[in-house]
Amino acid sequence: MNNALLIAANSAKLSTNIERRLNKDKIKLMNKKTNDSSLDFPTGSAAVVIIKNENKILAVSRKGNHKDLGLPGGKIELGESPTTAACREAVEETGKTICNPRLMHVAKVGDICVFVFSADLIGQLSEHINSEDAKVCWVKPEEICSGTFGKFNKKHIMQLL
Repeated sequence: MNNALLIAANSAKLSTNIERRLNKDKIKLMNKKTNDSSLDFPTGSAAVVIIKNENKILAVSRKGNHKDLGLPGGKIELGESPTTAACREAVEETGKTICNPRLMHVAKVGDICVFVFSADLIGQLSEHINSEDAKVCWVKPEEICSGTFGKFNKKHIMQLL
């Protein structure tokens, strides 16, 4: 295992206990606010990652539509923690490893619980097209406020930047 992956794995392990406590508290709070006792972690959940570089954030386009930009992220797999999912999705979508994932926000969108993390990127990243035909690039935050996840990003992500 290379050093970058080891750092990411250790960072994910260290934050797991803290994350579990935060998630339980946030889910209880969300259940209270929404009167929804059906929120079940992590089934039907997703994790996204905010990675900043000066005044820009890392964005990934939809497959085949390089103008429809959003944050790196995706579904949490069975038995996977939100932190591990965020780290895995960052690598899958950007080709780069992240470290120091920090849970920033939990949002319920329909039946899906979305865990939003902030993280640091290991190494440099330049604009490229990934193996799934998605564009990976640094953009101004407002550029993720249109497209498929534009409403979610406006409501939940912009307040965190």
